[in-house]
Amino acid sequence: MIQAIDKISNSNVRVPLLEWIYFRRATTAVKQRKFEEAEKIGSQVEGQEQRAYLHIEIARGLLSRSDTQTHAREVLDVAINEANKAGMTIFAARSLLTASNLYTGQRSEKDC
Repeated sequence: MIQAIDKISNSNVRVPLLEWIYFRRATTAVKQRKFEEAEKIGSQVEGQEQRAYLHIEIARGLLSRSDTQTHAREVLDVAINEANKAGMTIFAARSLLTASNLYTGQRSEKDC
């Protein structure tokens, strides 16, 4: 499908369509708990807000497993950086709030 989209000459159509495809594929990979694949596909998403969302969802999934806690924190840090790059928007604020909740939840579980 990507090869067919690449043949579209109108960049006003091609670019958003590619973004949508990559974003959907990455979110599907997250839902299927294929976090490595989701990260790889998500890196091709251009929008900072979309990348921040994907990284938060990947981190959320990784935090649920004890063997991926360190990587989850790294992915969460990437999400925070992406949200900060997006500027002062409602989306950035929501992303940062979600990230802080994930960090808080992780620390609360360690304290128990």
